[in-house]
Amino acid sequence: MTRNANLMLPNHSLRARLCAALMAAAIPMLQTATVAAVTAPLQIQINADKIQVRQASGQMQYLGHVHIRHGTLKVSGDGALVAVGHAGEKSITVRGRPVSVEFSKQDGQVVKLSCEELIYTSQLRQLVAKVSATMTSNEGTLSAGQLNYSLATETFSLVGTPAQPRVNAVLVVATPAIREPSSK
Repeated sequence: MTRNANLMLPNHSLRARLCAALMAAAIPMLQTATVAAVTAPLQIQINADKIQVRQASGQMQYLGHVHIRHGTLKVSGDGALVAVGHAGEKSITVRGRPVSVEFSKQDGQVVKLSCEELIYTSQLRQLVAKVSATMTSNEGTLSAGQLNYSLATETFSLVGTPAQPRVNAVLVVATPAIREPSSK
């Protein structure tokens, strides 16, 4: 039997640790854990097979079939580590082979991203995709050792790494429709 626990992570670190302690007491009876963390104005929803709470550091580790949702952002991976900073900022590191990411831009265009490690900073709404990062949209495909993407400004940069020193782009270019000559 699978049960879900839905909890809110407060922004204040003392309340976050209290919440973590309460979660640690409840986790042994749960097979699946779902936790929502508050960020203005959206919640971060995390679903996984297992959660481990590190009370001293205020970190939570999610293991097995991790699914994260924050607005239109959807992330899937094998495991995730959530760290809450002093100012309540949440940093989520997701690992997997692959980590799959999907989100919608402001114009409704769907963007897909895959990599082996993703760092998501919720307050800044920034993604850092590492190790074989590939981003695909209807505008084309980009790949690099590291891809930095701001969900807030919809800007990105590609960075070469020692393992993958070059960046690649395959762009879709719209061509005007060819008209048949009219016979008059």
